[in-house]
Amino acid sequence: RVRVPDGVRFASRDGAAVTTIAGGTNLRCVYLRDGAIVSGFTLSGGKAVVRTDIARESAALSDDKGGGVYGGTVTNCLIVGNRCAAYGGGGAGSAVFQNSLVKNNESGNAGGGFHSCSGYNSRFEGNRAQGDGGGCYTATLYDCEVVDNVGGLDGKSHNGGGVFGGAVISNCLIVGNSNIQGGGVSGNADKTTGEKTSTFYDCIISNNFASGFGGGSYRVVLRGGKVVCN
Repeated sequence: RVRVPDGVRFASRDGAAVTTIAGGTNLRCVYLRDGAIVSGFTLSGGKAVVRTDIARESAALSDDKGGGVYGGTVTNCLIVGNRCAAYGGGGAGSAVFQNSLVKNNESGNAGGGFHSCSGYNSRFEGNRAQGDGGGCYTATLYDCEVVDNVGGLDGKSHNGGGVFGGAVISNCLIVGNSNIQGGGVSGNADKTTGEKTSTFYDCIISNNFASGFGGGSYRVVLRGGKVVCN
């Protein structure tokens, strides 16, 4: 595991193709404090579960969120093959992904690719979640691709194969995802007003599948873009 302090940039010399930070049994790959950046690595094999057999260093370091990375900013990285017990197989903790590929990560609950994070010019592919948000859960996304992610693996009524929730998703390609409701994208309604809380701007939502409601989209606001072949 690598811990990067506040405001520090930790970068590889030769890039993600040849430089790997590997997780381990019950260890995520990277923990980033506020303002810290990790750049140019493959983050692989991380696993975040609650450890009850040893004293915790902190809740964030030894919890069940963010198998690949927790917090900070990740740039020009490959985040692949990480797992978590609860939230964010690839990442959690308000992490920011820039120019990165988040692929084939898995969550035991919500957010196969990430949970409560942001993505810019990144791709989220082939991630899996037992519950909501196969690709991304509670996302802010700009200029991203969300492709071939799967949610609802436990067979219960879950939402959002590609993206679940979030405030703003703009100029994204959301293709080939699946869940029970909202195969492509899904959101929530405000409990008081009933208003939909997730807005998608100028996105292409295509070839997604739901076994229940909303093959392409469910409970979201769509402005511009295209919804086709779902």
